[in-house]
Amino acid sequence: MNVKFLAIRLIAISVSVIPFKAFLLNSLGSVVGLFLMLLRIGQWKAIKWFARHTGSPLPALLYIVKYFVQQGRDGVWGYVFCEAPYALDKYIIMQNMEAVEHALEGRKGAIVLAAHYGPELYTYMLNRMHFNVKTLADKKFVMQLHDAETLVLEPLRSKRIMFLNKSGVLLVSREEEKYLFDHVKNGGMVKMEIDYPGPSRNTGTAPFLGISIRPHLFPFRLALKYDIPVFFCFFNKNKSGAYIMNFIPSGEYSTPEEGFRQYLSSLQAQIEECPFMWGMIPLFFEWL
Repeated sequence: MNVKFLAIRLIAISVSVIPFKAFLLNSLGSVVGLFLMLLRIGQWKAIKWFARHTGSPLPALLYIVKYFVQQGRDGVWGYVFCEAPYALDKYIIMQNMEAVEHALEGRKGAIVLAAHYGPELYTYMLNRMHFNVKTLADKKFVMQLHDAETLVLEPLRSKRIMFLNKSGVLLVSREEEKYLFDHVKNGGMVKMEIDYPGPSRNTGTAPFLGISIRPHLFPFRLALKYDIPVFFCFFNKNKSGAYIMNFIPSGEYSTPEEGFRQYLSSLQAQIEECPFMWGMIPLFFEWL
């Protein structure tokens, strides 16, 4: 782990001084992705199934290679951007931020729904844009963050992990969700990633990529109860090799189930446009 974060620190120093920043990060990410592909041979079968299920014309091995290369790139960007944000600012473009800012002007609050799609920078970027954001996180993930900080030498500790551990933005799912009510009622922003099946207590299903999954109703119940706007937020690739972070206002809906179906439709459109950026592909068929 110390070696990993030393590499991140050295890359961050490099992008602060060299002119070809995006090219360097994408090249290093490609190498990391190919290395991950060799380490995660057990995921190949699920990725190949996904490609066949979605009708991809690419040969299975090429699809697997493109998936892991993109995962490597997204991972490198997610860590290195937090180490050197001012050197990399121009490579992440914000779209429709005005709609979010307008929604928050009346201190009504906002709910942002994201996915394991692209670099894991949603919470960091929202906080950096001076939004008062809280995000739900799985307890296992919170413990992993703690280990990743405490087991690494202090000079090498990742700024991304330190941010998530120290900023107070994380709330543990099913343990601290009650704090979200007061936060959003007081004009704060709530961010959740909901690209996996909802809790088993939720009845009914919603269609997603040809299968049916249990819905996530909590964010839409919260939005309907307090009349809070909902935005779908995704990263997409930029032709220059970097990213666009886009906020998509939800449409009108009258029930939580209808709101969740809208979100899945938006997420499916993103995945169909660039499936290699969706980090949940290896788990897709485990949902069946």
